[in-house]
Amino acid sequence: MRTRVKICGLSTLDAVSAAIDAGADAVGFVFAPSPRRIDAEQARGLAAGVPAFVMRVGVWRELAEEQAGMALLGVPLDLLQAEARSLASLPGMLRSRCLPTFNDGPGLQTELDAYLGPRPAGRCPPVLLVDGARSGGGVAADWERVTRAVGGRARVVLAGGLNADNVAEAIARVRPWAVDVSGGVESAPGVKDPAMIHAFVAAVRKADMTYGTKP
Repeated sequence: MRTRVKICGLSTLDAVSAAIDAGADAVGFVFAPSPRRIDAEQARGLAAGVPAFVMRVGVWRELAEEQAGMALLGVPLDLLQAEARSLASLPGMLRSRCLPTFNDGPGLQTELDAYLGPRPAGRCPPVLLVDGARSGGGVAADWERVTRAVGGRARVVLAGGLNADNVAEAIARVRPWAVDVSGGVESAPGVKDPAMIHAFVAAVRKADMTYGTKP
């Protein structure tokens, strides 16, 4: 399997182009408070140049039903990313278009047990994102804890403190379905560096060749 790559926190056309040229599978637009925050109109302009084979992801901390519907249709976005606890009140059709996020910490196991339940049998496991202790903080999660907590019950998008220097180790230890990077490809907070984007994607592809098929 090929590890998918999401480049998050894009705010300029140059950054979007660099992510696409590097071979990213998804691009993320941040609507939560952050140096990378943009509004719906900016996101609409950036999303317009994204080809159909690259997923467009909107990122919030908490997501309300009205926001979700407007973002899917108005930007438009393919996937909505937000804290798992904020998604419970959304209608099922909207939840199916959401990527629930969890933050690493001592309570991760309990949160994932409540969300996932027993390991699924005979059906495709859900996809979820695990970030560091604070979303956007640039601190890596405890990769061993993430692996134990998930226990093979979900496909993991691993985020938090990743960069071209450590992503191969993260892939080897967690075997994630996808990796998500933002600050690790920036020359300054919110300023994406095309060379760093290319280096990150190249490091992921090299890791895939080194470690082969993932479970």
